Amino acid sequence: MADTKYLKDTITERCHWFEYTAPMTAEQFWPSFMPASAKEIRPLPNYTHGLEFGNGAKVFWHHTRMEMGRHIIFSGSCCDTIGENLKECLLYALSKSFKITRLDLAFDIRNTNLSIQHGINLVMKGEVVTHAQKAPIIRDGMGRGLTLQIGVKGSSQFVRIYDKAAEMGLDGTWVRAETSYGSRKAQRATETYLQGTSVRAMVRGYVAFPLWRKWNKLLEHSAVAVKYEKSPTNTRKWLYETVAKSIAREMLFDDCEQFLEQMIQRVKWEYKALTISEQITDF
Repeated sequence: MADTKYLKDTITERCHWFEYTAPMTAEQFWPSFMPASAKEIRPLPNYTHGLEFGNGAKVFWHHTRMEMGRHIIFSGSCCDTIGENLKECLLYALSKSFKITRLDLAFDIRNTNLSIQHGINLVMKGEVVTHAQKAPIIRDGMGRGLTLQIGVKGSSQFVRIYDKAAEMGLDGTWVRAETSYGSRKAQRATETYLQGTSVRAMVRGYVAFPLWRKWNKLLEHSAVAVKYEKSPTNTRKWLYETVAKSIAREMLFDDCEQFLEQMIQRVKWEYKALTISEQITDF
C-alpha cells in the first residue's frame, strides 16, 4: 500500500552528508551542543584513531601526523539525527575556515509519476544539458530500483536520480535526487546552500533536461551553478614566483618601458606561433 502521509508530488529537501577537516590545534571542532561521549571505532585508511559519538558523528585523526588534522564525518543517518541543528554545524565549519571536503544535498519526491526511465531515454538521445562527460545507468540485479547518474564519483560534482522506495523495500513511489560536491566545490556549495538556495536550483545548475516536462515542473527554480576557483598550475606558480622576479631584475638594468614592451611582444609572437603550428617555438 502506498504511503498516504504524503500528498501527490510532495517534495522535501535536506543535507544528506557533510565532511570537513579541522586543524589539530583547534580547541573546538564543532558547536557546543554536540555530544561529548563517544566510543572507539575502526579508523579510516591513513588514520590511526576513530571515535563515534552518540548522534552518529565520527572523528578520525593520526597520532603522529598532526598536519592531517581531525577529519569529521556527518553521515546521512547522523544528519537526520541532528535535524534542524545541522545548519549550525555547517555554519560553524565555515566560520572557523575549516576545510570542507564533501557536501551531499538531496530532495525527495513522493507519490509522483516521475519516470527515471524517461530521464534515461532522454540522456540516450542526447537531450540533456550538462558539463558531465559520463552518465552511468545502474540497474540493481535484485530488482531494487534504477539509478541515473550524471557525472562520476570522485569528481567535483555529480548528480544521482534513483528509486529510493525500491532501495528501501517500501511501497509507494519515492524518487530521490542527490547532488554530491567533492573537495573542489564543497566549500562554495556549503556557502550557497546556507544562503537559502534551493537544492533543486543547485541540481538544475548542474544538469538540465529541456524536454522532460515533469522534471521541469517539479524543479521550477532558477538554476544556480556552483563554481570553483581554479588553483594555479605548477607552471603558472613558476612564472609568477620565479620568472616575474627575473623580468623585474632585467628591468632594473634597462629602460623599464622598452624592455617590458619587447617582452610582451615576444610572448604574443610565441602565442601566435603556437596556435598556428601547435608547436612551442624554441628561443
